[in-house]
Amino acid sequence: MQSSKKVRGSNSRRRVKKSAVAILLAIVLCVSFIVYKGIGLISQSFAPFEVSSVEQSYTSETYADLSANVRYTNDKKLNKVIDQNIAKILDENSNLFLDKGKSLDIIPSYAKEYDLLSYVLADQEGNLNNVYGSFIINLKNHDIILPSDLLGEDLKGLSMILRNELKKDENLKYNKNMYLNTLPEIKTFEHMIFDDAGMTLYFEKDSFETDTYKKATISYFDLLDYLNEISVSVFSKDYVQKDVSHIRYIDPLKPMISFTFDDGPVAANTLDLAQYFESKGQRVTYFMLGSRIAGNEDLIKQLHDMGHEIGNHSYDHPNYNTLTDEQLIVQTEDVSNVIRSITNQKQVLIRPPYGAANEAVRSKISSPLIFWSVDPEDWKYRDVDLVYANIDAGATNGGIILMHDLYGTTKDAAKRFLDKYENEYQFVTVTELHEYSGAPLVNGQFTSGVNR
Repeated sequence: MQSSKKVRGSNSRRRVKKSAVAILLAIVLCVSFIVYKGIGLISQSFAPFEVSSVEQSYTSETYADLSANVRYTNDKKLNKVIDQNIAKILDENSNLFLDKGKSLDIIPSYAKEYDLLSYVLADQEGNLNNVYGSFIINLKNHDIILPSDLLGEDLKGLSMILRNELKKDENLKYNKNMYLNTLPEIKTFEHMIFDDAGMTLYFEKDSFETDTYKKATISYFDLLDYLNEISVSVFSKDYVQKDVSHIRYIDPLKPMISFTFDDGPVAANTLDLAQYFESKGQRVTYFMLGSRIAGNEDLIKQLHDMGHEIGNHSYDHPNYNTLTDEQLIVQTEDVSNVIRSITNQKQVLIRPPYGAANEAVRSKISSPLIFWSVDPEDWKYRDVDLVYANIDAGATNGGIILMHDLYGTTKDAAKRFLDKYENEYQFVTVTELHEYSGAPLVNGQFTSGVNR
């Protein structure tokens, strides 16, 4: 009996030991698994963030026929956010992506310094070349950043910067739709992304009625003054924003007129006119005589830097129709080259003296020729009231007014007209008038204004 009890006790102890060993082994395995996973998570969290250089196929049950390439990151949670926002853009354009044969590139942009990751969805090259949407992710918290989260309220200056960048594409310089669709509104900046160079904006091809989508990059330096108070600190902690409320803005929907002044520069009048118009946010065009440029280079550079346009009115005011080919070059190209050397203007407009340039002469001039729609005969009357009345009688939206900055009476008449009509008209350069009206300036051809 005692022997039987001993056997049972011994067996019981062995079973307990086996159970203890099994439990211990299970604990060891669990701990090992937890440590393994923990090390993996820790190593992942400390791994430097990167966007893959390898494209993967984006798959969607809803858009099964869509062919799309995307470059993901080494952060799985972030990749889910990326997928969610791609799906959102696809749903917003579902009528397009349900079609068979659609192919997309989902293009990443990484602004490392600011912890911003952006994606833009665009057609693969050769397939209509349109853009459909974009999104920006704050890598610190995986939140989506909207344009309204970043930009301030006054976007007029930013709109002008954007237009200047877009105009680097010669096909957009005289594209009226480009100006109409770059108004200082949040929706203009809807498709934005960020990279190390700055903010790049994409525009659907229908926006400008072009064959492909268009884009332009604005540097961080140019962008800072147009961010709101919170976001500016993200991009530059110590930056003090400048007041942009007085930055000149051209409204493509508002009437425009060009005041032009011939035969200068004349220091007493030319600079005074330029400063007066500039003080009211307006600009003019000067057609200068080459014989009066020497000694006035600093003045001409100052006028150009103020935003006024410098044109060519010949060297010494001859009738172009009476000149030899060699003489014509002296009066046109040689003077224009001097103006370019002072101002760095790529294009120098020419106003032939007396407006005289026959077909043979025009064929030899490689610059646009500027006539006028109103001649108040300021050179003849030299009377402030009469010159003003003549301008007032003929001025229209899209017109070009001929005047001469030689005369103080002209200066006073021009100022009076500006004072009366500054809220009705925008006073713009001849080039601006044609750009915003979608009316190209053509070498060797006259223009006397535009229909607006």
